[in-house]
Amino acid sequence: MLLTLPDDQFWSEVKGRANQIEIVEMSTPEKINHKEFIDNRNAFLAHLGKYGGVYKSSMVAEILRLSRPTVNKYGEQSKLIVLNWGSENLYPVFQFSTSEINGERGLLKGIPDILPCLQNVSSVRKCNFFTRKIDTLDKALENPTTALEILRKGATRDELRQLIRLAAIFGSPDAA
Repeated sequence: MLLTLPDDQFWSEVKGRANQIEIVEMSTPEKINHKEFIDNRNAFLAHLGKYGGVYKSSMVAEILRLSRPTVNKYGEQSKLIVLNWGSENLYPVFQFSTSEINGERGLLKGIPDILPCLQNVSSVRKCNFFTRKIDTLDKALENPTTALEILRKGATRDELRQLIRLAAIFGSPDAA
């Protein structure tokens, strides 16, 4: 097709296509920011993989024996950690448990008590609260652990009370 064009149109078309390729491949601050955003989201998902990954709404509805709209409402009401991933709602697996020992109605015991205290932080920060190492509650712990590990082993009332206190100050200037 190009070879049938007169010379001036041919060169104009070639130059136009070259400019288009250059514009598409050109690195701009916006493109760099978008790429970093995508890379960070993917790294965060990989991090959650260490804790079981994520479920979609349909699986959460099955585990909790609720309708999908109710699952979505639970996320909006901070009864569940929900990651709004584009058009998908994803739910970190670590907040669920079907075990008789540390589960209650499909959720890890303690999660329903702690999540309301984390309302003013992002879903990513909520995940961080449960997965970051802590070395003290009311007193120094023998070994650094995570809120998630404490809940999974079956938190005592005192441990749960302390985790709720930590959640209440998490992300606030008072947390330091």
